[in-house]
Amino acid sequence: YKFHIKVVGHVEHYAADQVYVDFAGDRLEVVDGMTGETKKAEVFVAVLPFSHYTYCEAVWSQRKEDLIKGCENAMLYFEGAPAAIVPDNLKAAVTRSDRNEPVINDDFAAFAEHYGCAVYPARVRHPKDKALVENTVKLLYRSVYLDIEGMTFSSLDDLNAAIHVSLHDFN
Repeated sequence: YKFHIKVVGHVEHYAADQVYVDFAGDRLEVVDGMTGETKKAEVFVAVLPFSHYTYCEAVWSQRKEDLIKGCENAMLYFEGAPAAIVPDNLKAAVTRSDRNEPVINDDFAAFAEHYGCAVYPARVRHPKDKALVENTVKLLYRSVYLDIEGMTFSSLDDLNAAIHVSLHDFN
């Protein structure tokens, strides 16, 4: 019986408790107006699980500088900092993954400490730990991505301006 039934449980969320952060899998394009060169931009996503209030923006990479910038902009957008940040186990946030004692990247840890947040990375290969942000990414594909589909952007700022207009409707 236990091999055929997947046991799931309800997770209770509280206001201002956590923010889940992730990068969307599908990247967006920015076209240089001078050269016509196309660059791919990553999409940073942050969601407050209690209210499902969502923030997203395009950044150039998944490096720690862009992760920290995305988290900081999300906190400005949310007008506050949660008690904890729950990132994926990407190198920008976690130096060494460990089931019991993950080692948080020094710069990301300093950023979190500055905002009074703890960092609780999701477990490796456990996407259900952050199912809410994974689902939010899918919803963003169906709304924000569709809203800007077919548009051409000459800069990251132009792309983010279009994302934020659509994000306002999404929330």
